[in-house]
Amino acid sequence: MSKSLVQALVVILFVNLGSAAWADTRSGLSPQQFVSAWPIQPADRAPAYRIELTPEIMNALSDPEGRDLALVDRHNRPISLYRLGHEALIETRHDEQSLAFTSRWLDGSPPSDSSPLFLRLEQGEQTLLIHGQSPRPPEQQPLRFEALMALPTEELSGNAHELQMDWWTERPLNLTCWLGDATEGQAATVRLIPRLLQDGFPRQYRAVHPLSGPLPDAVQLHCFGQRTPGDQDRFAALLLTEQRVNHSASIALAVKEAQQADDTLQFSMPGPWRLNQVQLELGNESWSGRLGVHTAAQPNGPWLLLGRYQKSALKQPRIEIGIPADAPRSRHWKLTFEPPIVNPASLAVTVTPDSLVFLHQGEPPWRLLAGSRETRGLQTTGAGSMGLPGGAEAAWTLPQVHPGAMTPSGGPGALVEPEPPTDWAQWLLWLVLLAGGLLVVTLAWRLLRQADKR
Repeated sequence: MSKSLVQALVVILFVNLGSAAWADTRSGLSPQQFVSAWPIQPADRAPAYRIELTPEIMNALSDPEGRDLALVDRHNRPISLYRLGHEALIETRHDEQSLAFTSRWLDGSPPSDSSPLFLRLEQGEQTLLIHGQSPRPPEQQPLRFEALMALPTEELSGNAHELQMDWWTERPLNLTCWLGDATEGQAATVRLIPRLLQDGFPRQYRAVHPLSGPLPDAVQLHCFGQRTPGDQDRFAALLLTEQRVNHSASIALAVKEAQQADDTLQFSMPGPWRLNQVQLELGNESWSGRLGVHTAAQPNGPWLLLGRYQKSALKQPRIEIGIPADAPRSRHWKLTFEPPIVNPASLAVTVTPDSLVFLHQGEPPWRLLAGSRETRGLQTTGAGSMGLPGGAEAAWTLPQVHPGAMTPSGGPGALVEPEPPTDWAQWLLWLVLLAGGLLVVTLAWRLLRQADKR
């Protein structure tokens, strides 16, 4: 009897091991599960690389969110692949420019007793003389400090500008300042309070004001308070510029087929693209109203509203709509109009292809696989330096590798839903249970026969 039990336990053990091995083979990713492949061969060895997907690869994706991607080495061993977030390839650069200025400390005399400031600028062979204005801010305290600052006359590049003013003083500074356009002679409307930045000797105070729109030639600062200046007090003015540089590509695509019905215009992209902008040409028609942008995972919805915008095309029959940066990838898009648009002439979009990063693992050349029912080969990493593999400081610093020519992998059959496989594990389990039941019955029958003989 003990021998039979041992044999049964051995059978159960082998069945469990076989089932585990069989399940493990099912859990892996195979190149045959993907429609197409693109070879990737780096020019130089690096800890990590960046891939910018081509339109051919983007259009080959089958998953609505473009997750059916994988990377394998030459022995078909999987390599971890990460997709960058929409902010990962935007670099923020900061620049500062010293401004020409003239300034003075005052003893609190009435504004009428002091002559206005003036600033002489040398621009090539020409001399520009800028005169300040008499202070007009609504302050009852004595005038203690004023400065006249010249701003750059050339067009500034960048996304944001700030005027930074610093004071270095021997004694505590307690001033209320007013900033205004020095060339218009109007009352200043911007109120600033210098804040203590560093408490030492000398003390440092700072006031910052954002600048927007066309900049004046010069701005003037008037500061009021109860303070006597020291012999070592200093002042400086800087123009701070923040510039956002996008290192990802931007591709313009024409939409060849769009379905129009009353107040909607629906179109589909060949792949799960992230749209940056939609351009709509209206021909000779003028239009003004509200425009909505929608997207969906399926052609018939449900539709997700990304935003409504007030737009007009009166002097120029063209409408441009910026898509939010965090909008999802999608094939299916819809525009809604209030009131309706009649027969738009053409429709075009600007898109950004996905960028991927991966570590130098396995043995190159690697193969990038796309188009599958599987979505387990891709992970998403954060923006900038957050979560990048290989310890990279920023995503745009990674060396870029370019996919080669497309080759078939599993072919179109990789997208066909297979028939449900036979559940061999369940069949083996029932077989083991049946064999165990027969074993118990056999043992019981033998025991009964032995009892009858006695």
